[in-house]
Amino acid sequence: MIWTRTHFTIDAPTQAEAIAKAATLVGQDVEDAEAEDERINIEESETLYDTMEDIPVEENSGNSTIDILFDDGDDLADNVTGAVWNYWWKESDDEMLESITGLRRSDFDPTDGCRAFTKACGEWWNKHSELEKIEIWMQQTAAAQRYCPHCRRRLSGSHVGDYAFQCKYCDEDFYNYEVLTSPSTRPSELTE
Repeated sequence: MIWTRTHFTIDAPTQAEAIAKAATLVGQDVEDAEAEDERINIEESETLYDTMEDIPVEENSGNSTIDILFDDGDDLADNVTGAVWNYWWKESDDEMLESITGLRRSDFDPTDGCRAFTKACGEWWNKHSELEKIEIWMQQTAAAQRYCPHCRRRLSGSHVGDYAFQCKYCDEDFYNYEVLTSPSTRPSELTE
């Protein structure tokens, strides 16, 4: 097995565009990509030789063999689950999907096991461009750990003025210091 770590940066007009470009590098040689695209800059590369054979995913217990990470070590993309924002979307629960899309499970036939709701959410997601999906993912993962001080449901990012978060259930926007960091936090323990 050969482990290669390549540290690189991507120059792009927005963070979302840089992230989208980085995710396309799964399965490509970064050095070849750098030669073809002047926005990619290799900073450092190292090769660790455990053996001289490539290993397919199937022979690696289904685990990825190509990983692209952010500089803080968080996953960006790999050759098993793909881009982190698409994986995040597939793993989002119904409450999160309601919060993001504005759709409500209660508006769909409950006898079909919420399949119509899930399908509508999928259609909502798929009508967005890759850059829009990344922006949604970035906004929502920042908000994912914040909860409404009134109903204690997960908040979405706000597009209103200087507000950071929005509760779509209460139809109210909040500043950072007004929200809860867990649904069980009491209002007297609001974050600053």
